[in-house]
Amino acid sequence: MLYRGPNNAQAPDTTWKFDGTTWKQLAGVTLGSSRSNEAIASAGGSILVVGGFVNQAAIADERTFDGASWTKLVTTGPSARGGAGMAWLP
Repeated sequence: MLYRGPNNAQAPDTTWKFDGTTWKQLAGVTLGSSRSNEAIASAGGSILVVGGFVNQAAIADERTFDGASWTKLVTTGPSARGGAGMAWLP
């Protein structure tokens, strides 16, 4: 499981991992832009994040997290959006 802080000064762009008992911040692992209201889902062993708001503007990007680092996808995805829901269906 994973938690990442929203777009504000109190919760900067950080990535956290939950091991079933405790949360641990992953040093030096950031999404690339602190955002809020992104859609997030487990996707076949990775975490997929789509869109969200950066500085109150909806963005259009997709990133995956493999447990160690974030990768920005270069595919064409959904248009800019925030507050969307998402689920993985294999």
